[in-house]
This record gives sequence, structure tokens and C-alpha cells, in this order.
Amino acid sequence: MKRLLTLLVAVVSATGLRAEGYQVNNLSTRQTGMGHVGTAMKLNSESIFFNPAATAFQDSKFDLSVGAAGILSYCTYTPSPTMENGFYSGNRPEWESDNKMSTPIYAYFNYKPSDRWAVGLGFFTPNGSSMNWGDDWPGANLVQEINLAAYTVQPTVSFKLCDRVSIGAGLMITWGNFDLSRSMLPVATGSATAAGGLQLAASKLQAQVDQLEQLPSTPEIAAQIAALNGYIGQANAGAGYFAANHAGEALVSARLEGSADVAVGVNAGIMWDINSEWS
Repeated sequence: MKRLLTLLVAVVSATGLRAEGYQVNNLSTRQTGMGHVGTAMKLNSESIFFNPAATAFQDSKFDLSVGAAGILSYCTYTPSPTMENGFYSGNRPEWESDNKMSTPIYAYFNYKPSDRWAVGLGFFTPNGSSMNWGDDWPGANLVQEINLAAYTVQPTVSFKLCDRVSIGAGLMITWGNFDLSRSMLPVATGSATAAGGLQLAASKLQAQVDQLEQLPSTPEIAAQIAALNGYIGQANAGAGYFAANHAGEALVSARLEGSADVAVGVNAGIMWDINSEWS
């Protein structure tokens, strides 16, 4: 009974502690299953991430751990009632995200050529996320789609100072990429903004026509007036089109892409294996 209660508490706790933003804690099956308490444990090649010193305590000559995960996220957005939307007397509208599957991976390899030395290599994706709200949701001017990924390679070496004490360090080489799509105008006012801009352009052209009509008539001036009147007609037609169509759509979007320079850090640790129960 006691074991059953412990299991239920662990399951409930695990389901409530997964909100990590961009952090991806898919490090290994054992590390994840034990709640990432691997700092003071001897987990062979999987110790590369939490404490490189522990890899010197590996029992076998070689150890390899490789894995991947599929992460699917699902989000909905419901706007707050306001005076502009009539406080939603009926059903409140709702928008849903359409996110692709993220696939963080990891691979750890450790080689122990002698009783005191160990060398290893780790590869993992410590950060990453993606979100796709589509082109025309109300927050499209903030974000339509976003993708972020970071990758780390860590060559590692560890050494036993004595039978129960070891030190270890790894060189963390990290890089990443990022892209973001967003609408250049708020969706709710995009078509109205476009229509207003064309109407403003038409009024400015009309002012030029009025000035030209005050001058003595010549063939050149008549040709300019005719050309300007043509532009005015096109602007008014465009304003009418946007006023009647494309309501609630993103008219112009921009996509930003970038990649991070390679950054280098250090992961170092020490392990003291006090006895069979404490380290």
C-alpha cells in the first residue's frame, strides 16, 4: 500500500512540474525518471550532463546512451470581453495553435581506457520550442509562427584522484537558430489601415490636381492632370476593395531568421564516493 501511494504522489507531481518555457529536459531515460538527481550518482555516460567527474566510476569500458522524444503542444486563445466586441453576448471566439512536433535528441558516449581515466562525448538539445498560431489570429502582429533550437556538444574527461574521489570537466560548445513570422499590421485593423492609406494618397493627389487647374492650360499640364486623375481613380478603387474585403486577415507579414554564434562554456564537477550509501 505504501508503495502504491508513493507511486501516485510521484505521478501527480510529475504531471504538474513540466512548465519549463524553452528548456528541454530530455536528457536520458534514467535521468528523467529519477527527476534529474544525477549529480551525485554514478550513471556511466549519462553523468556527462550533470557531473562529468562521475564518468570515472563507470564499471564497463564502453557506455553509450542515445534517445529522442516527440513533444506536441496544444494551445488555445480566447480574447477578453471588451466594449469593442460587445462583451461577447454569444459564444466567445477561440483560436487554436497548429504546432509541429518537436524532436529533442541526446547521445552520450563514454570510454574508460584505464581504471582511473575516462573520456566521453555528449550531444544534446538543451533549449527549443515551436509555436504556430496561423496567419490571421488576433495576435498575428505579435507572432504568427516562432521556432527556436539550441544544440550542445560536450567533450569530457574525468580522472580518479584516488579510489573514492574523482574530478571531471567538459567543454560545452553551443549554437542555435531562430525564426519568427509576424504580421506588419494588426489583423483587426489591417484592411481598414490599408483603405485609409489609399484614401489619404488619393486626397493628396487631388490637392495636386487642384493646384494644376489654377495654372494656364497647356498640353503638358493637361497631360499631368489626366495622369493624376488616373492615379486617384486607382487609389479610390483600392480603398474600396480593402474596405469591403480582407477583414480579419493579415495583409503583410515579415519573417525574421537568425543563427547564434558558437558559444563555449565549461561543465566541471567533483565526486566523493563516501560509502555505498552516500556520495
